[in-house]
Amino acid sequence: MNTRNEEIAQKFLSYANQNDLEAMIRLLSDDFEFISPSGRAYDEEKLFQNLPRTYERIPDHHTEIIRTISQDDSVVVVTNRKGTLVRGYYFCVEARNKSFEFPFINIFDFDSGLIKRWETCFNVQLLQESQNKLNHN
Repeated sequence: MNTRNEEIAQKFLSYANQNDLEAMIRLLSDDFEFISPSGRAYDEEKLFQNLPRTYERIPDHHTEIIRTISQDDSVVVVTNRKGTLVRGYYFCVEARNKSFEFPFINIFDFDSGLIKRWETCFNVQLLQESQNKLNHN
């Protein structure tokens, strides 16, 4: 267990909740890579070009940490993502000015105390159930 890496992963998600991109960037290694739920890889520059657009579409976004597990230089953070999508799409959730909520898995790999890789994934069935609830409200 590496509690320092756990703290860094939790800080990173806290900075994301605050839209503090500069603080997030300071926690990344020079060769950082982000892997989206679709499997697409992004470098630091591309990720931080896209995040502000996501924050505009979901101005009240919030990631709640449910559980953290660490082993060696990896940390898994189970989270619950919430927000109101005001325009566009967020994965397969369509904007309807209604709140959504679904679990995400965040996998952080570290190198020398910095985040080298961040991968996110989610349970597609739970996401679809969330979308169905929105469709019926």
